[in-house]
Amino acid sequence: MTERLRRDLRDGLLMRTLQSEADVVRLATAHRESFAEAELEPLTLDILHHRPHISWDDFIVVEDTGSGDLVSSICLLPETWAYEDVSLKVAEVGIVGTRQGYRRRGLVRAQMKVFEEWLQERGYDLGAIEGIPYFYRQFGYEYAIPLNNDCRLLLEQVPTLGEDAGEAATIRPMRDEDIPTVMRFYAASTAHLCIRAWRDEAQWAYQLHLSAGNPGRQQGYMIAVGGRDVGYMMGGLDDWDPGGWVCREMSDVGYDAILSALRLMRKEAEAAGRKRINLRLHASAPIMRVAKGLGGTDKKPYAWQIRIPNRVRFLQRIAPVLERRLADSVFAGVTQTLPLNFYEETIELVLDKGRVIKVTSIGRTDARDIRLPPLPAVQLLTCYRSREEISDYRLDLGVSGRFQLIMDTLFPKRESYIYRVL
Repeated sequence: MTERLRRDLRDGLLMRTLQSEADVVRLATAHRESFAEAELEPLTLDILHHRPHISWDDFIVVEDTGSGDLVSSICLLPETWAYEDVSLKVAEVGIVGTRQGYRRRGLVRAQMKVFEEWLQERGYDLGAIEGIPYFYRQFGYEYAIPLNNDCRLLLEQVPTLGEDAGEAATIRPMRDEDIPTVMRFYAASTAHLCIRAWRDEAQWAYQLHLSAGNPGRQQGYMIAVGGRDVGYMMGGLDDWDPGGWVCREMSDVGYDAILSALRLMRKEAEAAGRKRINLRLHASAPIMRVAKGLGGTDKKPYAWQIRIPNRVRFLQRIAPVLERRLADSVFAGVTQTLPLNFYEETIELVLDKGRVIKVTSIGRTDARDIRLPPLPAVQLLTCYRSREEISDYRLDLGVSGRFQLIMDTLFPKRESYIYRVL
């Protein structure tokens, strides 16, 4: 952990970390007032009081020392994601807000500088933020993982149950004691994703018990067929989208169980006066495919903005995955050095008999065989887009013919999705 932050920003402004329960209350109030959205207060208080694995030292605030008001803030939300089966240490930028009257004074920039220091000092593999469009590019963030895939299904598109038919699945509220079972369903349903979130029992329990008024609050449900639990789903009303009932997670279950789940969603939506069901899951989830077959329409997804703070560290971390990809290809047992020129630095990825034996930055060079501009390179290394897709619109990404196949083998386009702790 870094030393307690305290930096003078001049003009009576002090940047520091949270220090007291009074700070907690003032921050929740400030965040609500920054955006005139009442639901941001319970969201902020839940994070500060109940979210696992976080401390006051993860929160940066700017105080007006004259009035005592907290006028700007960001925080570091620690998470664990996985790159296939390799654990990644991820820092999400959260609770970003500046009060009116203090904007356009570089306060977020100053706090993001500290956040970047923390990424490096604490050894994070990725920085991540949902974030407003374009703004975070200036801090080295690039769109690289789908966010809020959204298939919209009108209530009348959900098939009704036959007059004498019974539901194929029974669905009941999720309880804390279900969490270990839910974790197994989650692991099985997301195992094919390249990048996904890993959540421990404490994070699952936190998600189930968010405060009333928190826009991330969801109901958990267990899905059973023939008296045996076969899956789960998470969903509820979304104050940020008053038109629909939102399903934010669902494990892989069979077709008839999916229809039972959709009928429950329709019932909940009708009771709340909503007109549609919004399914926000990874694109290949079975319920997404079923919904499209019923006439559901896709809304173009947004994306997580991702930063790789240390490319050498990241490539070393995912080395087991790279070795497995080589072993499953024509490059099994290959010995070769790949000069990855990111323009800012060149990293030599040294392979010996199919193993990654060395990852070293050799500084700026004129190496031209593998040219990877920094931001598009994030999309390649996270397998969000293929080399060919990126090179179609970024002519400064270029790979010479003899390296194209091995780069495509190491970094193929793959599906990723983050079911996160809200």
